Amino acid sequence: MEIKKLKNDYQFVNESAWNRSGFYHKSILFKGTRQIAENKVQYYNRTWECYQFQTSMRGCIYNYIEKELREYIQRFKARNDIARLTKTKKEEVTKQFEEQEEIKELRELYAELL
Repeated sequence: MEIKKLKNDYQFVNESAWNRSGFYHKSILFKGTRQIAENKVQYYNRTWECYQFQTSMRGCIYNYIEKELREYIQRFKARNDIARLTKTKKEEVTKQFEEQEEIKELRELYAELL
């Protein structure tokens, strides 16, 4: 198990283990003491990562942002009693979502994990 601390009180807890199909990397993202995301990547032979757990950590952040975006859009639609968003309205809502501080922090962390 490996713990990788990042800025703004984010940290990853990473683990790797063998299974019958090869091995996997699993990453859990915490903000403070609260678990906010988890991702697991299965490998059959070897990885081509720049460093261990790179793919699972980036996938963890990506999946969390996408989940939060879907929920943000659903809340917007429920608040405004809308069944479907037009393309321009969806772009507008997505832009509002991207302007949130937490999302900006996560985008920075995602870029740092290259």
